[in-house]
Amino acid sequence: MKISNLRVVAIITAALSLAGCAANYTFEGAKYNSQESFQTAVENTYTSSIRNIGVLPTPASQKSLLIGFPSLSAMNAASLKIFTEQQGHAPIGIGKEILDNLNKANHRGGVAFYDAVVKRGIYSSVQLIELDSMNGNLAPAKNADVLYFIEPTRGSGQWFFASNSRGRQIFAFDRSVTGVAGKLNSFIEAVQAQAIQD
Repeated sequence: MKISNLRVVAIITAALSLAGCAANYTFEGAKYNSQESFQTAVENTYTSSIRNIGVLPTPASQKSLLIGFPSLSAMNAASLKIFTEQQGHAPIGIGKEILDNLNKANHRGGVAFYDAVVKRGIYSSVQLIELDSMNGNLAPAKNADVLYFIEPTRGSGQWFFASNSRGRQIFAFDRSVTGVAGKLNSFIEAVQAQAIQD
């Protein structure tokens, strides 16, 4: 049974343990038997990976970058809807706990992309915009590019980049790399490549 089809950065899985009905989480190859230890591992992994990102001596672009990512409440609403449609009822008990924890971890992963771009110093300024839904569109301005993630239908999650000079395009980065640090690095390299094109 898939509890959530929202996919952002890290491969996060959850399973119900039949003996005792406890939630077990797997993140970056390690298993966690409590939501607290799982969320601590998620936060520590992202924080450590961002801390190790190298900073550019000067920004690659003097423009601003607006990064849009669904808010945690938007992710919760979308996954609740998917779960209810698939199962015929809203999640309760351990199912709700797992769903909430996966969304929280996935949201942290999305925000980590913003944190990584800020740390690298690619743009003169970077702003995070939390979107009210899983669907939307951000428009660029003369002095501001936009980068945003949407998932209008289950499993269709995609990043988009838009600038005044080049319009809107699918934003691609190497997703074959493993680990949080590798994915963050791949993401910021792709952002940097976009920034220097204008």
